[in-house]
Amino acid sequence: MSQPTRLAEFKSKSVILLNKMRDSGSLGVSDRKFRLLEYLINEELEGRGERIKAYSIGVDILGKDESFDPSTNNAVRVEMGRLREALKKFYSTNTKNNLLHIEIPTGSYRPIISEQSKKTAPRKINKSEKRKRSIKQDMLLLLGVTVSAVLLLFIYNPTKTISPSSPHTSNSEAHGKDPRISVSIRKFTSLSPNSDINFIAESLSEDLAVILTRNKSLAVIGLDDDQATLTGVAKNGVIIDGYVRESSDTLHIVVELLDQKTKIVIWAQTFHHPNVTDADQDVLLQKVAGELRTQLYNASRRILAGEDPKGLSPWELYLIATWIPGEAKSTLEWEKERVDLARFALQLQPDFGQAHSVLADKLAYLASVDPPSDSAKALDEAAYHAQKAMETAPHDADVFFNLGIYQWHVGRIKKATMSMERVVELDPSHTMAKMLIEVMPYTCSPAPLSVIETTKAHDASLSPENPVRWVTLTWLTMLHLNRGELEQALITEQRTHQIFQTPDTIARMAVIMNQLGDLEGAKTLFASQKQNWPNLDARHFANVTMPRRCAEDANAGPLIDMYRDLAAALYE
Repeated sequence: MSQPTRLAEFKSKSVILLNKMRDSGSLGVSDRKFRLLEYLINEELEGRGERIKAYSIGVDILGKDESFDPSTNNAVRVEMGRLREALKKFYSTNTKNNLLHIEIPTGSYRPIISEQSKKTAPRKINKSEKRKRSIKQDMLLLLGVTVSAVLLLFIYNPTKTISPSSPHTSNSEAHGKDPRISVSIRKFTSLSPNSDINFIAESLSEDLAVILTRNKSLAVIGLDDDQATLTGVAKNGVIIDGYVRESSDTLHIVVELLDQKTKIVIWAQTFHHPNVTDADQDVLLQKVAGELRTQLYNASRRILAGEDPKGLSPWELYLIATWIPGEAKSTLEWEKERVDLARFALQLQPDFGQAHSVLADKLAYLASVDPPSDSAKALDEAAYHAQKAMETAPHDADVFFNLGIYQWHVGRIKKATMSMERVVELDPSHTMAKMLIEVMPYTCSPAPLSVIETTKAHDASLSPENPVRWVTLTWLTMLHLNRGELEQALITEQRTHQIFQTPDTIARMAVIMNQLGDLEGAKTLFASQKQNWPNLDARHFANVTMPRRCAEDANAGPLIDMYRDLAAALYE
């Protein structure tokens, strides 16, 4: 084959491969990686590979002006790193009929282009093997006919009804849709004429997509600016949109969350960050993703509100049942409904680890706060579901978060802390888990002042309306109480109750009030919860909950004694 013909063949194959990569989504939601890879391939095939330099990439592809200096601006190195990762992702999931293989070695901008290895010729099969295969095929055919007959009998059985214990297909699954939270990320828009800001805007949306894909509850898909509708997404779909502008040395990023169907903005937040380096942008991305986490879950719940559970998939049932700061009710009835939803999910999909993790958490929680729910059988069941969750969903950060809370309730504080460390390994944007790693070891005993200061700083870093603030304030109350700082503990617990109240926070606040001499206030507080938690009992906290929770801590005596003082005062 002549050289021109060979070159034309490679060009034709490269066009097919590039389009395949773009269609697969491996190159991200914008066309920047596509344009960069197309440029590198064309330059190499045209014999201009030696001319590929960081400066030419920055100016020709990334839109930098002629003053661009690659030695001080690492935009090209960052983008090349992302392209290498995109190529690895593509070839790891698309192993057939690629025609060409593209590789860009680290430290170089020149691609290595090679043809896909030819398939080896099929091995000849002798008569003995043919006979064995024929027998095996006959057996498989007979088995297939038998299974088909059974399935037809099942399908056309007139007595079959749909019930919580019978398999069903959810509305989302029936239409071929992913039942997880569908998150579509638009390319962020730059409101600045500065080409660097244009690059940052595109990078933020792409990198945010990468971060969010770590969350197994999210189905992250790209969304072009001119795409009006989406297909293949569940009913609880949302869109993330964003705008970037600069003033002086500060970036202002507006992030919006929209209902996919109505396009109504359901949440928006402006983030201000120094416009300095890519490392700072990574910090910004983690902050944005952390704020989005609870908003995505709560938005999904609002969209699913009022749906008949019998029409929901296991994933949708899990999203409604699992604990997340935000929209919830603090009642015994509501918590038992979460248990029922998780059980229903397991009836539909017995090895659904996410639902197992919810049951581990909920059963242990109810054993802590509702005396009739506390039994050896309930704790054994919680332990069973915890084990099943680890076996069936070992790479889901939210599963390990639920397991960490379960372990905390049953007094395995060290394991709970390790579970939170695993959460952060799987999802570095999980801000709650990062904080809990620091504070959990001090559940029952005094913490160093540095831990309190770190927790305060974490609380201050959150937006005022972020539901996670309830968690940080709750732990600040506990830290102050364990140090005997009663006045500060009371003030912090009052702020906590402005956001949400649980039996745990009610009991803790009553303990603080009793220690400060306000027994009547403690009695009134407990009485106010009788409708929501009819079995709430300070004696259960004093004699069961706190001793179990603090079993690993030899210094927990003073804290437990405060709970016992309250129980004695309330029921004397």
